[in-house]
Amino acid sequence: MPNVEVAPELRKLFGYLVDRGSIVQLENYNPQILHIFTPEVLRRIKDGDASWEDMVPPQIAEVIKRRGFFGYRPT
Repeated sequence: MPNVEVAPELRKLFGYLVDRGSIVQLENYNPQILHIFTPEVLRRIKDGDASWEDMVPPQIAEVIKRRGFFGYRPT
């Protein structure tokens, strides 16, 4: 886990969790969409503001709606 800053007092705990496989490095992700998981998107979902769907990839919007994630409620 090369790009993680861990406070000195938590390094032993972090190492333990990595060693037992509780924390693993992500291998398959798109760094260009990391900005979309924001409080603004979550607020819009909870408020029933459909504009959140334009802020995430269509496949993600479909999963959120289908599974009711983040407080999504169909209108």
